[in-house]
Amino acid sequence: MLVNAASEISGEIGEDEACRLGEGERFRVLSDLHLGHDQSVIRRVGDLRPLLVGGGTVVFNGDTFEERAPCYREKSGGMLAELMELCREEGVRPVMVNGNHDPERWGRDAVDAVGGRMYVTHGHVLLRLVSPWSSKLRGCREEIEKMLAAAGEWERLTLGERYALTRAVCLRMPPSETRQGSQSLAAKVGLLMREVWPPTRPWEVMKVWAGLPRLASEFAGRYRPGAKAVVFGHTHRAALWRRGGRWLVNTGGFVTFSRPWRVTWDGEGMVIERIRVKGGAFGVEGKRVMALG
Repeated sequence: MLVNAASEISGEIGEDEACRLGEGERFRVLSDLHLGHDQSVIRRVGDLRPLLVGGGTVVFNGDTFEERAPCYREKSGGMLAELMELCREEGVRPVMVNGNHDPERWGRDAVDAVGGRMYVTHGHVLLRLVSPWSSKLRGCREEIEKMLAAAGEWERLTLGERYALTRAVCLRMPPSETRQGSQSLAAKVGLLMREVWPPTRPWEVMKVWAGLPRLASEFAGRYRPGAKAVVFGHTHRAALWRRGGRWLVNTGGFVTFSRPWRVTWDGEGMVIERIRVKGGAFGVEGKRVMALG
């Protein structure tokens, strides 16, 4: 029997029409804004305007809001309100997706788009322990492992059960309250030194990075076999892979040591662009277009 969190979801995530975008609907995807967090490179919400202009629909693909960290929640909430106002000003329809930092906020774990050919999800559902590299696991790993074991075989869970269990794991883990202080070189060096401790942590990170294409491919094959592209974030490392006849896109994150990407469906193809900072605002460069057969 699944843990109680699983009972909160009925049916398959993505079968609800609210989780679908129309086949001809153009949209953009931005992930891991981490508004208000010390590690977020977004200092002023207005700097995001160039990424939204003309977007129509923008999917904010998880970890937009610091829902669980008390030390960041108020600031993050204020910046979130600014983001919603910015969307209104630009005529953008925001579609919000849950992440591991905002696991209960939005009531939506994924988006099906382009007639099922694109699947957008934050990405933490790919990993049983959500963030296996996290030092926060030390105090709760035994409890989480027991919860996972009680839920049954991971590969046999329905999609709804898997999202519910992933949410339950998020809620068992302490929130991320890592402090950086500023974007100065000294602050970044200090953050790096803390992030590589304990010594096993870099190894866990590299294991996740190496295994992510396989995990994403297996996930799509099991739950969305018709998808020609899966777009996700979570690990803060932008990358593009081709596996099993589909594109797998990690959009990175708006955090220190990461270079985020913007993904757009323009009606004809999937467009991937690197996001850069110029003149205090964000922009895009390095356009690549992929067809979804």
